[in-house]
Amino acid sequence: MPSSMTAGLHCLFLLITACCQTSQDSNFVPFIQYVIDTALGEESFQSEMQRQKRNMLVFDLPPVEYTVDIEVSLTDSSFLEPLKDHFKNLNLPVLTNISNIEMRISNVSVTTVCLPSGENTSCCTCENGYAWPSEVCSDLTICPSASPAPSLSCSYMREVPFDRPYCKPEIEDSCGMGEPIAMDMSVRLDTVYLDDLSNSSSELYKKYKADLEIAFNDGYRCLPGFVSATVTGFRPGSVFVNYEVKAGAAGFNQIASSNRIVAQFLNPFYQLSPDSFTTKIANQTNFTVSPEDIFEGDTVRLICEINSTSENVTWYHLGQIISTKSVYFVYSKTSRSILEIANVTINDSGAYTCTFTKSNLFHKLVYSATKTVAVSPLYITPNVNDINVTCNSPEMQTNSLLLSCCIDKRLPSLTGDWEVNGAINITGVSSFSENCTEYKLNISESLCPPENSGTVTTYTCELRTGHGARRSQNIRVMYLREAHVTISLSKKSPVSEGLEFNVTCKSDVGKYDSISWKIQSGNNTKTVDCGTCITNDNLAATSVLVVKTATRDWSGTYICTFSQKYLESSANVTIEVVSLPLKQKIQIDPIETPILCRVPQTLQCCISANSMDDYTVLFVVQEKKFHAVKKRNGNLFCYTYNYTETECSKEKKLTPYCKFINHIQQEVNSENITLNLISGEKVSCSDSKGIGIEGSTLITPCCTSNNTNGFIQGNKIYKCSNKSWMLKRDNCLSVAINNLLADAESLVNSPGSRAELPTYLEKLKNMTEMEQNTINNSSANLGAIVNILEMVSSIPADANLNTIQGLFILVFGTLWDKKIQEALLKRNSMSKWSSQQTKSSSLILVTPMLAMSYPFSRTFNNLCGKTGKYRVSSSEPSSSSSENTSKSYSLLN
Repeated sequence: MPSSMTAGLHCLFLLITACCQTSQDSNFVPFIQYVIDTALGEESFQSEMQRQKRNMLVFDLPPVEYTVDIEVSLTDSSFLEPLKDHFKNLNLPVLTNISNIEMRISNVSVTTVCLPSGENTSCCTCENGYAWPSEVCSDLTICPSASPAPSLSCSYMREVPFDRPYCKPEIEDSCGMGEPIAMDMSVRLDTVYLDDLSNSSSELYKKYKADLEIAFNDGYRCLPGFVSATVTGFRPGSVFVNYEVKAGAAGFNQIASSNRIVAQFLNPFYQLSPDSFTTKIANQTNFTVSPEDIFEGDTVRLICEINSTSENVTWYHLGQIISTKSVYFVYSKTSRSILEIANVTINDSGAYTCTFTKSNLFHKLVYSATKTVAVSPLYITPNVNDINVTCNSPEMQTNSLLLSCCIDKRLPSLTGDWEVNGAINITGVSSFSENCTEYKLNISESLCPPENSGTVTTYTCELRTGHGARRSQNIRVMYLREAHVTISLSKKSPVSEGLEFNVTCKSDVGKYDSISWKIQSGNNTKTVDCGTCITNDNLAATSVLVVKTATRDWSGTYICTFSQKYLESSANVTIEVVSLPLKQKIQIDPIETPILCRVPQTLQCCISANSMDDYTVLFVVQEKKFHAVKKRNGNLFCYTYNYTETECSKEKKLTPYCKFINHIQQEVNSENITLNLISGEKVSCSDSKGIGIEGSTLITPCCTSNNTNGFIQGNKIYKCSNKSWMLKRDNCLSVAINNLLADAESLVNSPGSRAELPTYLEKLKNMTEMEQNTINNSSANLGAIVNILEMVSSIPADANLNTIQGLFILVFGTLWDKKIQEALLKRNSMSKWSSQQTKSSSLILVTPMLAMSYPFSRTFNNLCGKTGKYRVSSSEPSSSSSENTSKSYSLLN
């Protein structure tokens, strides 16, 4: 009689062939349950197979391969091992024919074995070479073990009836076959913490570690893809054990089941607390931060996701729990959480941690991930900050200015635009790249009127990251228009020395920073710096240069320049100043003298021999003109004429003068010579000086033959008394003081008087100190010094205060000295000095009794810039003479 095993196999083959036949229909289901509980003979089974083989028909059809899962339930578990052995020993392949269809069975394998473990559950194990497919891996729950038996195969609970799939051949994607995951775990031992547990070399540490690792490895070995369990340390709080478990991706219930088993393998001595198991899983949380490059003002989203469910999500910033009531916004589900930070700042930088937690009685599972967020300032770097542009420049109109604003990172989402604000509305064309925005200006002269030259147009670039952050940067462009400058003369060139002329310069651009004047003569260029000689009208954009007394220094090409920032616009005109002696530079001889009728009187006019020009010189006497004869006398050119008066009917006064005419027919007249016609019968004084009657006055110029700078200014006054010419007063200047006066006259007429003034004042102070005795003994020298100060006071310039104060103390300390006052009074109550003495031509009046108030009130104000009046006066009453009181002077300090 056949065994039950044989009968079971017979039925199994019939089922397989039936399945193959049935598979031709559309309702094929490759899952068959069959219960082996019938006793059939092995021989009967084999003969049936042979009979089917003899009756088999062969059709030329392409073979079709099937893999059929057949679930076989055994009422007697003792059949399990013989059945497995029988399948191993089958002589395959096996051919059979069912319903004229040939079937070839090439392999029969046992993949999954399940043993009942409850009313509706079984504990299932994969056979060697087979594994659970990955789709059911997270649902596998370890079957509880009745007793510690680490040698047994791992089995997992499955519900009955089974829902596919079964175990399948091991592949890379099978459950537990992937890269192992390191899980940081901890558990508490309810024992006293001893210090030796902090020392990894201590025996206690080693014993705890060894015992616990045995229990951990046995307890967690059934986790999918288990590799190892290692103790990493201990910490106080009772005794907390830190350990690492390396296994495949394990689900919450799987770890919880293993935790329950661990206690079965550990000595009760350790008092393991079963509800204290905690698992921290890193590297299994998908943590993303958007955007990648974060700038102040952006809205940042931090997203954490796990592949399982959780009960709670917590966010941390720099180790501190983030409250949902703060500026952060948290959106969470069981497996996904989003932290949103609006308008992020630098203070929001740092480490962010998200934790998903899930717990039950035997396990607390924590998924944790950390990301560092770096918030950067959004710095905009322009290619220029402030720039000046000449809008009517041909180069600028051909190649217009390009403005750009950039950040230091390339952001695909970056956007930007430009805004223009200003009186000159010159716009452009914008373009964009990943980190820059550019603006090409369309500069046109028509958009830049002269009246708006110098105004600023602000170009504002704004960049946006696309995530909320935005910044702007201003670029200031000052538009300048090159001015059209015109220049004109009040008198046509050439101009003679001593004459006055104006030069007017005008710009069509109203705004400017400064106006400068220069005179170019040959290779020499000098700046006109003469103070009040230049008048600027800002509203009319006009500058007028007034030359009151032309000298050869004013000859050259005049360049007037209007400056706007770096831009200079100029015009020029050439002025030739032709030599012509200044009136005060013509020495007459005699100044005043008596003459006799029909007796020749030599008349002479001299100028400095430094003048190289030839003049036509005429003497004019009573409207009659006589040509003079030129000769050189030392450092002078002298022009003479012997005049004879022929009309002798009565005594009279003649006032001849000499006339100098240059090559452009411009002329200048000297001071008048006074000739007093006297009767020959009354002549009392007669010598080389001249003739005269008693009481006659003879005034002669000062001796000048040895002075390199021309003649000495001043005069000598003689009186005819007792048939002899007696010197009444010597008004001649010393050579040093004369040179100072000449330099002062040149200075006030110089184009660079402002710049030259401080040097001259220092020289004046030093020379005054050296000539102190000479000044004290000469009212003429003292008057010349005061006259010099009055002249230079018209020049507005800064000077050294110590120099000016010292100079005034020297000069007016002398006037204050009573002995000096008495000496001067004794010499002449009319202390008057004149460079070319005539009765009406005194340059200055100095008397010790005068109260100085005008016009010298500007002297110290101009030279020192301070206010405070010094009065110099005498207790003696002033003379009633008009000559004594004709002028007064003031000193301001």
